[in-house]
Amino acid sequence: MLAYVNTIRRQQSLRPLNFQPDLWIAAREHSREQQRHGYMGHGSPDPQRKRLSQRMAQAGYRGSVFAEVVAWGYPDTRSVVDGWMNSPDHRRILIDPELTEAGFSRVGPYWTGNFGAPRRFARAAAPPRTPTARAPASSLPRSRPPPTATARPPARPRPQPPIRSAPAPRPQPQYRAPSSLPFRLPGG
Repeated sequence: MLAYVNTIRRQQSLRPLNFQPDLWIAAREHSREQQRHGYMGHGSPDPQRKRLSQRMAQAGYRGSVFAEVVAWGYPDTRSVVDGWMNSPDHRRILIDPELTEAGFSRVGPYWTGNFGAPRRFARAAAPPRTPTARAPASSLPRSRPPPTATARPPARPRPQPPIRSAPAPRPQPQYRAPSSLPFRLPGG
């Protein structure tokens, strides 16, 4: 599946996705869960796995952004990827240039693809970025009302260093000429 998706990305002049084991684990567990509970979607009946960010964290993935595609009932890899490419929301994920890693899984008729981008080391002045999940508005092949999309938080402005001017010169001690009075020792 990764090879076929990368062929499509190359046709779009995009870099290929790299296999990421934690994304594969998250995809496999989500496919298993869907089969076990007989549903298809991006949520979960388990409150600890309801959000994509929770499933990613449980699998050990620590990315800056991530996304997921799911499908049900497709007979082979080519047909499910073609189905995703024929859906605008899924297509956007498969050819998103910001996503650089992926893991795919099939358990019975349930297909899951998870995508991400690793966290980058930010400069000291940049605030940490909160991971965001991208879920398509619909799942294949069933028609369902679109889930609420998680919007990417607005970028925080980078803190600007304070404007510093040169410090005011410190007053220098004045040199005093010795007094013309004779020097006396105490007691004398």
